[in-house]
Amino acid sequence: MKGRMWISSATVLTLGIGLMAMTLHFGRAPKASKQEVPVTITNETESLQVASSTIEKNRLILTLKNAGDRQIIAYRCDSKGKEGLTGDSTTMGELAPGSQFSILVPLAQLEQDAKTGLYKLNIAMAFFEDGTAEGNWEHAANYRNKVIGEAAAAPQIREKMALVNKADPSTVKKLSEDLKALFTPPQKLSRWQQIGYEGAMIRAYGQAQIMLREQQSPDKIEKRIIELRKITERQATLGRNLVEGRQSQ
Repeated sequence: MKGRMWISSATVLTLGIGLMAMTLHFGRAPKASKQEVPVTITNETESLQVASSTIEKNRLILTLKNAGDRQIIAYRCDSKGKEGLTGDSTTMGELAPGSQFSILVPLAQLEQDAKTGLYKLNIAMAFFEDGTAEGNWEHAANYRNKVIGEAAAAPQIREKMALVNKADPSTVKKLSEDLKALFTPPQKLSRWQQIGYEGAMIRAYGQAQIMLREQQSPDKIEKRIIELRKITERQATLGRNLVEGRQSQ
């Protein structure tokens, strides 16, 4: 499988961050006391750029913008934790060029320089719908395998969903039980493929649990099935494209 990949030189932005009133997603954050806590942000990507950065109530509020010309389906920010901070839009839709999104990071999750007191965050990866990426090669490879694992779960999820009758609550209960029984991924999958497989199954199971609570409403059940079918089909398509190498012809 051919793939395009590049790692840009890290761009360091040392920011003296003060409090400001700002809108996060669709809500306006309340005013709080001013905090002078500088944060050093490094960036290994070109397409993800910092639009704004503030600290409120011991949390970093970071707004990122897709400054490139391709849709982004996932990103990775490295922090103090081993897993870092990851964002996955494969179930919600892509981050279109020019679009922005905000993340909230408790300062306790960031590394802090013992000498300077600076908090540190690294924007490590941007992953595109065509399967290419910017930034950290290892993170991108892991994410590719995660998508492939999600795609491996899709046929089984579709098979179980097809048995649901919105007017028969017992079929919704059976869907939940069947999906739970499929949590364990096939041994042939790699570690990150297994993570993707498990994640897809757990999300589908969560939808089934919601349907169980709404089993007195056939219309709501039908709506959940349609949403889950769309998510599953999208994950299957992304995984198939990566496996077949369509991302880099």
